[in-house]
Amino acid sequence: MTERSKIAITGGNGLVGTALSSQLSDRYDITRIDRPDVDIINDTEKFHNTLAGAKTIIHLAGVFGLKKDGKENWRSPHRDPINTELFNAAIRGAAEQGVKQFIHASSIHVEDTMEFSATNSGLLEPAPARFVTKTKSGYGVGKREQESLLSENTQLFEHGAVSIRLGGVTPDNLPMQQHADAEVLAHEHAVWVEHADLADLVARIIEQKNDASHEVVYAVSNNDNRFHDTRNRYGWTPSANSDEHISR
Repeated sequence: MTERSKIAITGGNGLVGTALSSQLSDRYDITRIDRPDVDIINDTEKFHNTLAGAKTIIHLAGVFGLKKDGKENWRSPHRDPINTELFNAAIRGAAEQGVKQFIHASSIHVEDTMEFSATNSGLLEPAPARFVTKTKSGYGVGKREQESLLSENTQLFEHGAVSIRLGGVTPDNLPMQQHADAEVLAHEHAVWVEHADLADLVARIIEQKNDASHEVVYAVSNNDNRFHDTRNRYGWTPSANSDEHISR
């Protein structure tokens, strides 16, 4: 029997971590790393021991909140410094444990997607360190900084590093059905990503085993009015369409 690769997922008990674990557990040995069992900032030894033997780390861990509470959120300028600490701890731990590949959960909100979709007719192309809008989102600014830091450290990972700019992942795996703001609702339908589509992208990245370089890819399903360019080198073609799951 072929040995299954160990994949470590920080923030593994969160929304995206749970979705990926469910979708990928039949192919890989998934290790979910999350508080309170493992504090990747304050319990370095336990974190590093948990990473031992992992071929790939998928870094999802982060602290987010609601705009109305002044927390880090895609529609708020607020930043939470712990997210930078978590990212740095993940890079250090993975490098020290010889993890070969780093997959980073970035976000479509590295760009001001509401502004872009309202004023442009083309597609946002995935390009490291090249942005076409000035995002007001503290969350988006933080993800830009993380992408830059990962690019500077990609030589630490034999099979490279990839920043996946995640679209809208939902708990029920369905696009948003209602919102008081019609503009926001249309936006969420355009950026939705289905769980199986996302897992297929991640699996293809894991299997590709790039060289020690940093790449960026948008993870958005094949939605009507999609404004993200999902072209990639991994042979990934998203198949789900939010319009097919919206209640009329």
